[in-house]
Amino acid sequence: MPLGDGIYFATNPRIALRYCRNIPEPYMYKVRITKENMRRGSWSPEAIKRQNIWSAFTTLGDGSHEIAVFNPKAITVLKKVKMKSGLAENPAETLDQFFSRISSLNLSLCLVRFPKGNIDDMKFTGPVPNSKLEEQERVQVCLFEGKFDPSRLDMLKSPRYSKPYGELVGYVSLKKPPYPCNGALIVGSSALASKYQRQGLGTFMYMCAMYAFGPIISDRQSVSDKALAMYSRLDRRFAQFDAVMLDDVYEPETPPTEDDCWIYEGWSDDDEAVMTLNKSYQMRPHVKKQMKPVFDRMVKRFHSRVLNPIQKLPNWRLVMPEVLVNYWRQSSDLFNEEYE
Repeated sequence: MPLGDGIYFATNPRIALRYCRNIPEPYMYKVRITKENMRRGSWSPEAIKRQNIWSAFTTLGDGSHEIAVFNPKAITVLKKVKMKSGLAENPAETLDQFFSRISSLNLSLCLVRFPKGNIDDMKFTGPVPNSKLEEQERVQVCLFEGKFDPSRLDMLKSPRYSKPYGELVGYVSLKKPPYPCNGALIVGSSALASKYQRQGLGTFMYMCAMYAFGPIISDRQSVSDKALAMYSRLDRRFAQFDAVMLDDVYEPETPPTEDDCWIYEGWSDDDEAVMTLNKSYQMRPHVKKQMKPVFDRMVKRFHSRVLNPIQKLPNWRLVMPEVLVNYWRQSSDLFNEEYE
């Protein structure tokens, strides 16, 4: 919930970021306060104002609360960071620079559609609005390195391991839920090869999913720690993504039905995580506009490196189903490799 003007105290940067949401020009300070200058107990607002001291509402480990008060002159400022849109500014990389860096990795991208949720019906596709997908239909965003190599089409080798059609290094798999869920698709699974982690590619794949198919929500039954961290980042970047709460389809609290969905009930001991996972996330228009050139460029690479060379084969119509099944198997192998 956004807070009004004032000074707020947090025990870690993650909580501080939440405090800074919707504040016009927030700053985050890292400070040191010695124990000798703090007093705990019950203080009235009048007493705090009269004695010119600051107060901080504290939640203790046993769930109880208390007020900590201290003299502002006892604060030592260690660091001051200007905040923007709920996130600390990173002068080293703007959004355009982020997209440019991702593009420079020289990977290619494709979208795959499972019209009936069946791998036998897979086909390559372009962006598809959620409204055009059937219930339980699946779609997938895939990242690749390499290109089509006909020399690897050795019948004695399994295409699953010889990878003649390029190597899948990351994917996000989604499906359409049976409920409105703010028009979002469920992220069923995702994985990214270890060598490409910590470069922003995980975030980029989720952004590709939003760019191509619209809003997304987390899996409704099981969410890994990595996925939770991803949704937490999306939730904090409210200047780039719209986060909208979902309503329980079985016990709705609001009259509109557009937000009715399965409610994620895991992480019952972490209210913040439950709230984060019970939102749909959608890319804002200005971000989508900035993303279009790099998205189109990476899709074009896939066509020039993989699809176009394959279509020059005399029996390419027979080969294409094997290409799609190969990618599906590679995504399964990658998931098992990263989460075993």
